[in-house]
Parts: sequence; structure tokens; C-alpha cells
Amino acid sequence: MLNYIVQAQGGASRRPGTRYVAEVKTSSAKVRLVAFQFSVSVAYVLEFGNQYIRFFKDGRVTYCHFRDVYPPDLQHFFPIT
Repeated sequence: MLNYIVQAQGGASRRPGTRYVAEVKTSSAKVRLVAFQFSVSVAYVLEFGNQYIRFFKDGRVTYCHFRDVYPPDLQHFFPIT
């Protein structure tokens, strides 16, 4: 079974999907979304783009960092495709 969550009491239900929260900084460039769970009750979605990171929590942007995220000599180790 793909895209289903098996219930402990029996049966299965569809897994929740994603929802549109915000436009990416530059629509012509590719970005990567990464789920990050800080603790049991605190989770974020990180948007990695070209030299920036945005943090989403509870359906909104909570922090933006638009400086050089990856040093120029390490960009080939972390390609954003």
C-alpha cells in the first residue's frame, strides 16, 4: 500500500499531503524542501535556495537568511537540483 497510514485499530487511511504556503523567493530557480523535527512538538520545513534558507512553521515563514549559505568552495558538495 502506497501513500496510506495503517491504523493501530485496523484499517488504513490516506496520508496527509502538503499545502501551498508561500511562493519561493525566485520561481525560475530550483529549491529543496527539507523536513526538520526539532522535538516531538516542534517541527519546521526548511527551504534551501540559491544562497538562502527560509524556515516555515505553522504555515508561515518564521525566519529568513539571505546571506551566503554555502561557502563558494563547498557548493559542489551541496548541489541544489
